[in-house]
Amino acid sequence: MRRKTPQKVARKSKNALSWRNQPRKSVSFSPSPFFKGLELYLKGVKNYTHNAVIKVLRFLKKAMERAVEEELLMRVPFPKVVLRTQPTDRGA
Repeated sequence: MRRKTPQKVARKSKNALSWRNQPRKSVSFSPSPFFKGLELYLKGVKNYTHNAVIKVLRFLKKAMERAVEEELLMRVPFPKVVLRTQPTDRGA
């Protein structure tokens, strides 16, 4: 395996830091199919309960909002999605 020269490593790290100067791309997917697909995957394949899925989706939505604040995204991809948990009975 070839070793990278220090000049190539420095050049790559310098280019990696210039990502903020690149033009932003708009998110091109609609929110409903994305959330529906992720919800079906988490419930069907991973056997998550409804409230656990909502927790994951809320985390994802919050991460997207922070990406907008840090100027990594142009806009929040799913601003109108409402995530509600179901009441649970813990046997109390």
